[in-house]
Amino acid sequence: MKRFLCHFSILLAVLSLCLGCPQVSADGSLTINVNQTISRSLIVNGDLIVQGDAVLDVDFSASGQQYLVVKGNVILRDSSIVNFHGTPGMNEDAFVIANTFSSEYSISLENDSLLSLSDGMFKTQAASGGSVSMECKASDRARMIVKSYMLDTSNSWLLGFFNDEASLRVLDSKSIPTEIYLYDSCDVELAGERTETGVWLSYFESGTYSAVLPDQTGATYSWDISAGWHLKIIDAKIGLAAQCKPGANLTVYGTGAPETGEFKIGYFAGNEDLTGLKTGLQNGIVVPGRLTLNQVQLGPIAWQIYVENNTLATISDSTINEIGIGGDGHVEVDGCVLQLAVLAAMHPASTLTILNSDIWNQLIDAENGAHISIVNSSIHGSLFRAGSPNSAISVTSGAFFDNPPINPAVPMVDIQSGYPNYNPFRTPGSAAKSGQGTVSTAACLNAPF
Repeated sequence: MKRFLCHFSILLAVLSLCLGCPQVSADGSLTINVNQTISRSLIVNGDLIVQGDAVLDVDFSASGQQYLVVKGNVILRDSSIVNFHGTPGMNEDAFVIANTFSSEYSISLENDSLLSLSDGMFKTQAASGGSVSMECKASDRARMIVKSYMLDTSNSWLLGFFNDEASLRVLDSKSIPTEIYLYDSCDVELAGERTETGVWLSYFESGTYSAVLPDQTGATYSWDISAGWHLKIIDAKIGLAAQCKPGANLTVYGTGAPETGEFKIGYFAGNEDLTGLKTGLQNGIVVPGRLTLNQVQLGPIAWQIYVENNTLATISDSTINEIGIGGDGHVEVDGCVLQLAVLAAMHPASTLTILNSDIWNQLIDAENGAHISIVNSSIHGSLFRAGSPNSAISVTSGAFFDNPPINPAVPMVDIQSGYPNYNPFRTPGSAAKSGQGTVSTAACLNAPF
C-alpha cells in the first residue's frame, strides 16, 4: 500500500496535535474527518479530501521553509476548513498541487467549506518548465480567503470559478487566483495595494447590459459593480475583462487609458464571421447587436474567443490571445496573429483550422478526439498536446521557430501592435509535443518532430 511520505519521514511523524488518524486509501489519498494539524513538510500521493466539520490546520509559521504537496485533487466538503499559515513576510512556505500538465488536478470547494491561505506561495506544479494551469471551483456557499499570498505566473496559473453564493476575499496577494470568474450570486472582494489579479465579469443571460469602467491610471483604484454577482475592489490593481455569450448585448464605457489596457474581452461566438478584432483603443460597435466599446483601451492583449455547440465561427485579420472550443463547434482562422495563451479543441466532434497565421501560443491542445489543422503558418516554440489516443494535430507547409528567451528589458508583446516578442509562459527553444494522440508535420521548415 502506498503511504504519504513527509520530506523527512513517514506521514505519521509529521502530524502533530492529531485527534485521530487519517484514513489512507490504497492509492495514497488522504481523507480527513477530524481536526488535524500539520507542522512539517508533507507529500500526499493522491487526493486530499477534508469533510464533515473537520479543520485541517497547516501551520508552518514557526518553522523553516516547508511545503504541503498534493499529487491529486483537493476537495473540501460540508463545513470543513483548511487553514494554511506560512511564515509572515516570507512567502517561502508553499502549497503545491503537483500537476504534470495543465488541468490534471483541481480544487473543489463545496457546501459551506472554507479554504484560507495566508503568508505563503501557491504552485500548480512541483517542477518548473513553462506555466501549468489548473482550476479552483467554489460552489454553494463555499468561501476562499487569501491574505499575503502569492503565485509566480511564470510557472503557475490558477483559474478561480465562483458559482452560486460562493465568496472570495483577497488582501495584499498577488495572482491568486490568477483569473477570477464571477457567476450567479457570488461575492468577491479584492483589497490592498499589493493585490494584483484579473477578473472576468460574466454576462451570460439574454438581455442588455452596460458597464462604466473606473479610472485605472493610478497605482491602485476602487470600484463596486453588481450584475447578479457582486465585485468590490478597494485600493487594488485589478485587470478587468468580460465574458459575453450570445443573447447578451454589452456596452462598455471606458476612459481610453492606460495604454497597457483597461479591459479585455472573452467573446463566445455564434455562427458568424469575425474580422478586424484588434488591440488598442476601440470606439464604436465591434459586433452589431452583441458588443459596443466606447472609448475603451483594450491594450496589447485583448481578445479570447470561445465556441460551444452547433457553431461555425470564422476569424480573420485579427489579433487573438486565446481560442477555445468546448462543444462540437468549429473554428476557422485565417491571417491572424495568435498571441500567448492556449488554442484548444476539447470535444470529440470539434475542429480548429488555422491558415496563414503567426502562432506564439504556449499550448496547442486537442483532447477527447478533437482535430486541429495548421496550414502555411509560423509557429514559435509552442507545445503541441494531442491528449487522447484519437486526438490529432497536423501541421502542413509551415515553419517552426524558437521561442526566444525571456528578456525583462523587453515587453512580452509590443505595446502598440500586440505582436509577441517572446512567450514567458513557455520554455525558450523549439516546439515540442506530448500526449497519446498524433502530432504530425508535412513539408514544414525546421520541423522539430
